[in-house]
Amino acid sequence: MEITTIIFIIIFLIGLAISYWLGNKAGCFKTNGYWERELPDQRKDAIMKSRAVLGGQFSEQLAPFLPDFKYLPTECRFVGKP
Repeated sequence: MEITTIIFIIIFLIGLAISYWLGNKAGCFKTNGYWERELPDQRKDAIMKSRAVLGGQFSEQLAPFLPDFKYLPTECRFVGKP
C-alpha cells in the first residue's frame, strides 16, 4: 500500500469518529430540549403528586404521636411499608 492510501484511510476514520461524536452530542441536545420545552406541565403534575405522596407518608408516621391517638406509638406499624 502506498503512504497516501494509508493517510487517506486514517483521515477518513478520524472524520468518521468526529462525525459520530458530533451527531451523538446533537441528538442528546435535541432530546433534552424536547423534555424541557414540550413537557413542563407533565413534570409539574408529577412533582405535585410526589409531594402529596410524601406528605401522606409523613402524616401517617406522625399520627401515632398525636395526643388523641388511643394506642402507644411503639405498638403501631404502617402496613404499607413493611
